[in-house]
Amino acid sequence: MKDFRILNFIFPLSKNTCLAERIYTIIRTYIYTSEDSLYFAFNYRPKYSTNVRNGWSVYNKLAEYTRMGIDFDSITCPFRVYAKNSKWETVPTYPQILVIPKTISDNSIEWIGKLCEGNRFPVLTYLHKNGASLWRGTKPIVNRY
Repeated sequence: MKDFRILNFIFPLSKNTCLAERIYTIIRTYIYTSEDSLYFAFNYRPKYSTNVRNGWSVYNKLAEYTRMGIDFDSITCPFRVYAKNSKWETVPTYPQILVIPKTISDNSIEWIGKLCEGNRFPVLTYLHKNGASLWRGTKPIVNRY
């Protein structure tokens, strides 16, 4: 295993050691195999449907932010939705719905984007219940102006 766990198998003492030998052979076959079809990545079959045609519809982005405790309708909410990326024209590598600080205007966001590689300005990706947040962005362009 890749996490350095050591597994010990204990079998009851019996005259029949065939069971332990069979299990050893099976484990060894799957761990040290030359057949790609026996690897987990090729052999795993999920219990849910993977026939999703539109990856953006797998989950509802606004519902995820609500689940994190963000109430956009609240006056005290420090965040707002930036909807100008609805057709991926602002940042093609970002989702359509972005969350940014409420105090920053759209013009400021567009200006900040020009200072970042790929126009990827910082956006909220995760908010913990204790208030800690994770933001996605990119490094600034050096010597842009």
